[in-house]
Amino acid sequence: QSFPDTEHLDHLQVLNLCGCIGITIFPEVPPNIKELCLKGTSITEIPATIESLSRLVKLDLGNCKELLDFLVKIHNMESLEFLNLSGCTALKSFPEIPKRVGSFQYLI
Repeated sequence: QSFPDTEHLDHLQVLNLCGCIGITIFPEVPPNIKELCLKGTSITEIPATIESLSRLVKLDLGNCKELLDFLVKIHNMESLEFLNLSGCTALKSFPEIPKRVGSFQYLI
């Protein structure tokens, strides 16, 4: 299953889909989103398009037990401060984190 398209919701800043285990595909989100919680969903991959979310501050993917790869170039996500990947037990790959990454503060 996927979540309905929210790209047209230009003023949406927070999207909380935590615990929606039926979500298997990363949702299309508006470019101005600041917080995205997909904790406990069944997504399997993170699309490269997430790198274009220049205002994204918080990304919570905790307990996404089906998530296999996180191949996003974190250095392109200049506003990202918080990334939760705890409990992602199937995660096989994660990109190298550059020494200097914007305002990145928390990796859980």
